[in-house]
Amino acid sequence: VYDRFNAEFINLNFTEFKEVLFEIKGKKYSFKVPKIVLDCDGIINMPKYKTHAATLLTMAIKNFYGLLPGKEKWRGHALGLNETFYNIQKLFPSDIVITDAYIAMEGLGPTLGVPVKKNLLFASDNAIVHDMAISQILNVKLEYLKFYENMKIDKIYYNEEGEEIDYIDFSLRLPPVTYTRFWYHVNEYFYKFSPSLEKRGIPPRKVLNFLVNDKTIKFWRRLQR
Repeated sequence: VYDRFNAEFINLNFTEFKEVLFEIKGKKYSFKVPKIVLDCDGIINMPKYKTHAATLLTMAIKNFYGLLPGKEKWRGHALGLNETFYNIQKLFPSDIVITDAYIAMEGLGPTLGVPVKKNLLFASDNAIVHDMAISQILNVKLEYLKFYENMKIDKIYYNEEGEEIDYIDFSLRLPPVTYTRFWYHVNEYFYKFSPSLEKRGIPPRKVLNFLVNDKTIKFWRRLQR
């Protein structure tokens, strides 16, 4: 697409960064974010429709976690994913959200998830409304989506316009709540100790690749089918 429109492809890991402050659990932390995204005229957020081991669902809000470069993502995991999402959302509100749900993912996503064809497309001008509306359609209780608790949003009301949606299959097999709670904390502690692993000459990425390799991925995907 960017070839057709003569657009420039930019790897945000190799652009100029700016230091910003995130408030997490009552403390302020300095994070590097891409300056080009801070300075741009508008942001189009294009996530996938899928489940996630640590956050239950990953859609518009989780998608922007990818704006953090390299090891800044480690710090977000270590300090608290939900709080980091909150700060990123405040800093980078989406002007347009277009979610590709033609092929979605269900089960123990994202790494161990199973692709499923849904033939859907979601669009919104607000990432929070987008994710909350879909979570309500899926009957996901908001207490399990702790990010929304941090936003102090208890309920969302929206008007249905156009065709009825009752006949549309939005369903995804979600990870068990106990599973997501477990992996949320595993993520948190793993990335807290990642700097110590590096000091000992053990790259954290290699540890992850050893634990989650092609064989384990195929095994868990077969189990879910």
